[in-house]
Amino acid sequence: MMRLVFGGRILPIRSDVFIATIAAVASCVAILFELPPALASPVPPERGFAQKRRVRVRLMDAVSEFRVRGLDLKVSNSIARKNLKADLTSEWVFKCVRGAVHAQQLAGVGKQNRSFILGAQAEVRTPAGFLLINGRPYREEIRLYAGRRGCEVVNHLDLEKYLDGLVNAEFSARWSEEAIAAQVVAARTYAIYQMNHYRKRHYDVESDVTDQVYGGSAIEDFRASRVVAKSQGLILTTGSPRNFKPLKAFYHSTCGGATELPQKVWGKPHPGFQTGVQCKFCQSSPKFRWQVTLGSPDVVRAFIRGMKSRTMPKTWPKDALRWIEKGKLIGLAADRVNASGRVEQVSSLWTLGDKALRLSLPGSRFRSWLGTTQIQSAAFRAVAVQGTRDLKWLFEGRGYGHGVGMCQWGAKVMGEKGFSMAQILKHYYPGAVLRKVW
Repeated sequence: MMRLVFGGRILPIRSDVFIATIAAVASCVAILFELPPALASPVPPERGFAQKRRVRVRLMDAVSEFRVRGLDLKVSNSIARKNLKADLTSEWVFKCVRGAVHAQQLAGVGKQNRSFILGAQAEVRTPAGFLLINGRPYREEIRLYAGRRGCEVVNHLDLEKYLDGLVNAEFSARWSEEAIAAQVVAARTYAIYQMNHYRKRHYDVESDVTDQVYGGSAIEDFRASRVVAKSQGLILTTGSPRNFKPLKAFYHSTCGGATELPQKVWGKPHPGFQTGVQCKFCQSSPKFRWQVTLGSPDVVRAFIRGMKSRTMPKTWPKDALRWIEKGKLIGLAADRVNASGRVEQVSSLWTLGDKALRLSLPGSRFRSWLGTTQIQSAAFRAVAVQGTRDLKWLFEGRGYGHGVGMCQWGAKVMGEKGFSMAQILKHYYPGAVLRKVW
């Protein structure tokens, strides 16, 4: 028996009735706000999640010079935090020279520019909420780090506002709301994973396809912001209810019929990815089927670039580069294809004089060497075509991207067919649990 204080009176209440009442209220809240069933349970969020809402996005690296314009800009040394005096509307030019950030305030016609040396790190903030970097708007603040090759520029902003600008860069706000919400949850989860794992470096995520495409606030719109707000704090997790962690929620454009496991692409497994899934929803994608023809010189140049970038397989002979530079490519074939239809190993055959050498490398590395916009996925086959002078290679494939996690085009179609956000996420991340962390 429990006692409940209500209106100054102590009322006895059975424990089982109290628990059932709380559960019923939680279920009603879940239905009212269209939350998935997992969110109805009163599971406490991981300690400190609410404090991890600012993401660091690297916008540029090794840039020689750039301009920042805004209202009431606060330019300061990151260590001393002493603001430089500036006009209400000001424009600055930043350079990084010999390990120091150099700042010049452009004073306008008839006035003299002012120059400052800010040290190895600097900050630019604005109470107005937005600043322009080379004419493009970004939110809140940037931090600059002087390197040997130029400036590293990192945007610090609220994670939810970051997602507002990511929607139309990674996919489209014209999709169904359920598909947008599924993508937003995946992107938020990916960012939080990065924030947890890369605290010792200057940034959490790149602003390009290395992590997630982000171009600032110029392409934010009300539809994207509304979905971000409705899904605020929702992430995909692994682990127990009392000790859960964010999943590294990979996603890609078009899986081509089946998703892939991380270890097949990057050589190591990730929690929450135990199996790939079949996908029948992305067949209408313009990237579901593709083909490209490359000449032998194109392939040879790609091999040379790859070897010189220090990614040559350790099993290759020491004189492999000489064979590729001096020899002739006469064969390309997929040695191994896995259950998802992706090439695990590519074999190439080279001749030099009267000798021949076979060189094999992982399919993911072959795709990286030749270019991921050329060989659009690892699900392909190569066919030799006789050209006027050399062999040409016709690559026929399906899908676009690494194939791990959510198929964006599949999610789009699932949303159009009436699937909910939770159903879309469950399909592509079957080993994850959806939770609200703030």
